[in-house]
Amino acid sequence: MNCPICNETIKNPIFHEYLNREFNYLKNNPFTNMKIVNCYNCNFGFVDKYLSYKELDAFYKEAYRGKNPFLKLHLYKYGINSRAISQILLIKQYIHQNSNLKLLDIGAGFPYAINAFQAIFNNVELHVVEPSSQTNQIFKKRGCKTYNFLFNKINPHLLPSDYFDVILLSHVLEHYNSIDLESILRAIKLLLKENGLILIELPNSDFVNYIDKRFNDAPHLSFFSISSLKYILEKCGFDLIFLNTCCELNEERYYNTKSNNAVDKKKGIKARTKDFIKKLVPNHYNIRFQKIKRINIKLLKSSDFNYSGDRECIRALIKKG
Repeated sequence: MNCPICNETIKNPIFHEYLNREFNYLKNNPFTNMKIVNCYNCNFGFVDKYLSYKELDAFYKEAYRGKNPFLKLHLYKYGINSRAISQILLIKQYIHQNSNLKLLDIGAGFPYAINAFQAIFNNVELHVVEPSSQTNQIFKKRGCKTYNFLFNKINPHLLPSDYFDVILLSHVLEHYNSIDLESILRAIKLLLKENGLILIELPNSDFVNYIDKRFNDAPHLSFFSISSLKYILEKCGFDLIFLNTCCELNEERYYNTKSNNAVDKKKGIKARTKDFIKKLVPNHYNIRFQKIKRINIKLLKSSDFNYSGDRECIRALIKKG
């Protein structure tokens, strides 16, 4: 067995349990009978089962956002959260213009990023790739050009090539089959202008240190470390402008799920409660009635603005090589 990122031969691979605690209720559950293999050369983790485009597209259109996310979408359609602000402000440090920019948000989910982009930049043209038709209704109302499908290596021709100044891939790449990652990144590269930027953020899945300290893996299929992300980006011909860990420290998040130790149990309850609250009541700010300059200062105190060390996520800013 070879690693799909660095192509190193994985001798005597260890097959780790795939944790599907969030979507195990689904009748047609695509995340069954899976194991995770880790490459100890580049520290990349991947599942040993390939999910077809049809399976993934059905899951993200029908199940991922829940049965009826419309109320939640309306509630947060003008929201900006700390993650979106921190990402867009990082982009702003390296972009050469403040107006007339074309943004593509792939796998947008909620409209936090496009709201932040509109608030920070002037006269922006917004494009969104999102498989959920209900979510796309909100994006259309926010003035976005929408593409109602799951982006993959066979459909980039449906978007304009050499067109976008900024492409956002926030918590997207980990949802793809590992053997498709290189072709997907190369397809996205074709959509980018010569001096355009791509921002990538994804979970920091360090399985060497945290393989026994996970609570849920689904619906992720690829598990990155800084070294494995750097490897595939350079392999695809990108130049790295920025690459670092961000958000909450892992030592505050992770706990041994197999331990009966009272400290680990308490840490686990605290972490799961915190994740549940974040999903139920996202840390967001409504921009419908106030300007970005009057933003709630609590948002700026968020760990989303913290970098370096062993942290929850990896954030990268790249351009064409």
